[in-house]
Amino acid sequence: MSDETVDWLVQEVNDLLDVSSVGLYEFIELLADSGLPAEERRHIAQGALDRLVAAGGVGLYEMRWPESEHVRPTAAVIWRRPDRDDATYVALDRESGAPANGDAAS
Repeated sequence: MSDETVDWLVQEVNDLLDVSSVGLYEFIELLADSGLPAEERRHIAQGALDRLVAAGGVGLYEMRWPESEHVRPTAAVIWRRPDRDDATYVALDRESGAPANGDAAS
């Protein structure tokens, strides 16, 4: 795994977090044009996620497309996109953006 690529992805995700939550699937999509095999992209995405979480101030949340509110905090690391049958996905978000009780706003 290239530390430079992980560094780049961490910076990209940090920039996106300034605007909104970032779906874990987006980590993989940011690497789509890298020419790396899928397994390597997933490994880099995991490395970036680990660094972001270790730095603190962020958490994983279950989300439901297309709403922007958190459904609930989660420990699950699921890299898939939301689809028609199951519009939920896991996203990284700044903890300051999370509802205090962990539930989505009504």
